[in-house]
This record gives sequence, C-alpha cells and structure tokens, in this order.
Amino acid sequence: MEIFTIEGAEKRILESELFSSLSGAERLKSLEKHHYIIHLIIKHNLVTNTLNRFVNISSERLKDVLGRNYSAIVKNLISTKILVINDKYSPGSFSKSYMLDEKMRDAKIIRLTLRSSHMIKKLTKEKESIQKEIDNDQLLSKIDRHTKNLFLFDEAVHFLPLRDEVFHSEINKGFKIRFVSHKDNPNKLFRYEEFRRGLLDLNNLSPGKTNLSLSVFYRPVISNAGRVYHMATSIPKKIRAGLRTKKMELIYEVDMASAQPSILILEWLKHLKKNNLINENKEAEKCLKLLIEGSIYNYVKDNSVHYGDLEYSDLKKAILTVLNSKDYPSNERDELIKLFPGFMSWIRKIKATRGYKEISHIGQSAEAKIFIGTYRELDPKIFALPIHDCILTTKEHLEPVKSMLISKTKELYSNDLIRKVDLSNLFRTELVSLDNNEISNKNWVKYIMEEGEDRNNYIEEYGIDYPYEPLQDIIK
Repeated sequence: MEIFTIEGAEKRILESELFSSLSGAERLKSLEKHHYIIHLIIKHNLVTNTLNRFVNISSERLKDVLGRNYSAIVKNLISTKILVINDKYSPGSFSKSYMLDEKMRDAKIIRLTLRSSHMIKKLTKEKESIQKEIDNDQLLSKIDRHTKNLFLFDEAVHFLPLRDEVFHSEINKGFKIRFVSHKDNPNKLFRYEEFRRGLLDLNNLSPGKTNLSLSVFYRPVISNAGRVYHMATSIPKKIRAGLRTKKMELIYEVDMASAQPSILILEWLKHLKKNNLINENKEAEKCLKLLIEGSIYNYVKDNSVHYGDLEYSDLKKAILTVLNSKDYPSNERDELIKLFPGFMSWIRKIKATRGYKEISHIGQSAEAKIFIGTYRELDPKIFALPIHDCILTTKEHLEPVKSMLISKTKELYSNDLIRKVDLSNLFRTELVSLDNNEISNKNWVKYIMEEGEDRNNYIEEYGIDYPYEPLQDIIK
C-alpha cells in the first residue's frame, strides 16, 4: 500500500523532539502517521491541481486513522515547518484546514510504501468504509460502476518536459505530440503521470478489486449545492482524450455553452417571471436570444472594448471572476453592467444582501439540478459520467442525453419564454476521445529526452524512466 509524501519531510520529522524517545515499531507507526496527513493534502492537491490552497480535514477522520493523539502529530508538522494551519472551523459546516508550508510546496512529491501494520490496517479499513458509502448511495454507485468502464490508451498520453523550441523542432520532424508543459509547476508532470498510472491500473482492474485501489481515486463528494466530485471529474483533459470505454467505444460529451453565465441568466429570467417583470423586458429578450444561440461570451467580446482585447480563455476567466467575486469596482465589472444592467443589478443585489458566495452557490445548485438531475434519470445500463456542466457518453447515446438535458432545463425553468424556444444550440456535443486515425499513427511518441541528455539525469530530475520511444500501431 502506497501513500504520497514530499521529499525531505521525513528527515525533518525524524529530527523533531517528538521522535527523541521513540524506537522500533512505535517510531515507524508515528512516522507514517505524519506522512498520512501530508498524503491527504497532496492527494487533494493532485485533484485540484494547486498547492496554494488550504485543505479541509475533519478531526473525526484524523482521530479515526491516527488515534486520539492526532493533534500532537499536527502540531509537530507545523513546528517542523512542513504544514501551516487555518484554525477557522464551523461545527457541521467545515473543519480546520491545512496546507504545505510555502518552502515545502516546491519539494518533489514521492510515493511511500507503508510498512507499519497499524497504518496498513487503518487505511484498509478506511477504504472499506468509503466503498460501503458508495455502494449504499444510488448516484455514487452508478458513477463508480461507469468509472470502472473507462479504458486508457496509453499511446495517447504524452508529457514533454522540455523547452518550447525543442517541442517545435520535434513537430517539424513530423512527430505528433500532445504537449504538457510543467515548467511553472515542478509537480505538474507528477500529477499527469499519477493519473495515467491510475487509469492504466483501471484498464486491468480485476473483478474483486474496487476503484479505491487506484492511487488517484478519492472519496466522492456530493456538495451542499448538489455538485458531485469524483475521480473522473479530476482527470486532466489531455489524458481524458486517451479514454475509451472497455468496449473500445469513443467517448463524447454533451455540455452547456457559456455554462455559468447561461445558468445565472436562466435564474434571473425565473426571478423576473416570478415577480411579473418579464413582459416587454428588452434586456430579458436579448439575454434569452444569446442563451439559445449559446453566444454569451462572443457577445461580450464583440461589444466590449475591454473584453474585446482578451483571448477567449482569459475573457471567460475575467467574466466568471466578476460574477463570483466580491462586488469591487473594476473595468471588467462596469463593462458587464453596461451590457447587462438589469441582470448585473440582480447579481449585485444578491451579493449585497446574502454575500458574494451566494452567486456561486446559486450557479452550482442550478447546474446540479440540470446535469445531475438528468444523470439520475438515465438508464443505468447506458455508459455515462457527469463532469459538472457536461455528461460523458458514447455516440449511440449522445442525442438522447442531449434531449434529456434540454427537457430537464425546460422542466426546471417552465415559463413561457423557455418552454417555446429551441435549446439545441445551448447544449453542444463534442468528441472527447482521440479517434482511431490519431491513435494508430506510427509517429506517436511517449517521452522525449534532449539529444545527448544523460538518461540517469533525466530519471533523477523527472522521476520517470521513459526514453525517446516510437510506439507501435495498436489499432489494426
């Protein structure tokens, strides 16, 4: 059994005063208890792709695995400058949270094989408890079952830890490479490799094994807003492209165009209807038109001086930041107010009366009612997985899933405006998997070393033993 930890942490732990009187089995058990807390933080970091966020860990969970003295272990990790703690908590709402100390965030993530029988027994019991929770929940068990149906074509996953000029020179030689840069995040490559490793294990998962045996699998969570967080929601997109079903079916997705602003506009239209403010409302008519065209982001870009200069990804991020953050004066906010005065007045009033976080809750709750609501109603025999504002499925079931999403949206927003319009452009379909022609291309390559680079140095720096290697044509 393996857990995650960081290079250099063990030395600090063993040199701490707490270990001065420990020896033998007790010393090993205490050491691995320290590593377990680090593991929980790192695993969350791998899922969220950030090291700069506090991770909530309940005292009940720590007490269950580590025992009553868990607080002494936490204090030792803080005193040795491995962790920092946020002491704020709210009973029944959220627990204290922890983060790697700033100087430890650049440390290399490593895998640690547990040797303490106590910790192996505790973590085995924890996994059994999580699996029982999954099995006893209809939604989670459905997601878990379809997750087992994923298959990763290893040949479709490529990480290239090199300079951009090397990347381009390889492209010019005719190689097809899916590029993942990790120059700004020393552990990004580890994250991608860990998901690849876990999904390859899933390919050959024996009937008696559970998804919990995978290194990247984590306890699925249904948030208060109804969103479901599970392993498949965290798979990086570049790796997701290598996925099929175990029947070798290509995977597609049905998602919502301009999802977050679209959902908030639907909620605003519902508010107008409820308060008899929708008749002859020109802005409502405009927003409905943009909604059914799936063109909200494009409209903002075409009609705003500030947003017009942004790349699409930056524009989307800027708009979502304004909608979901505190109501601070800014060019971004003021431009949206000019374009959508009534809608933005509704947004700002909610922030002023109920707090800015309420907007995110409204959006995620409505999103869950549409996508999770639809997913619950899907035939359990149909391969499908919910990924927040989209549903993955196969080509055969693509249009039926899209139709159900449209019906669910009209059911939830059953006013005259929504009931009568065509929402086919609001929900888009797209191929997620690489097709056969791309995967079967003999020019696909895995990891590439710079010419003349020492193999041992490569392995030491990146922790991965993959040379330059053309791959076989696996699709006949």
